[in-house]
Amino acid sequence: MLMGIALLSGCSTTESTNLTPRRIPRNPGNTYHFETSWHSIRAGVGTNVQAYVIVDSSIYPMKPVPSTRERFEAYVPLPPGKTYIPYRYRFDFEYRNTTPIVQHDSDLSPSYRLIVPMDPNQPLQTTEPKK
Repeated sequence: MLMGIALLSGCSTTESTNLTPRRIPRNPGNTYHFETSWHSIRAGVGTNVQAYVIVDSSIYPMKPVPSTRERFEAYVPLPPGKTYIPYRYRFDFEYRNTTPIVQHDSDLSPSYRLIVPMDPNQPLQTTEPKK
């Protein structure tokens, strides 16, 4: 009975975890490592999952982390003069219902914000400065 109520109430069947640090030191190449994990309890979801990191309006494909399950990573170029970078993850996947027809779906993570300080000794600010 409780399972039926959970399904009717819209409980999520997927879960993503952001494994990217909140703050990363600036590097000369302006390329930064993003990592996430994703898990689904939806029946019929296979291993054909494609993950992406979305930075502003740009979408970067992620690759599975070797020797792990359900973890993805990407090295993403970021604007050199920007300190606060909003991002989120998208997961495209296939699953089978009770029929043999393959269905396609996507899942979005919550929004996150990466801080890449101009000065590595700069104290961490919890809010973006007003412009």
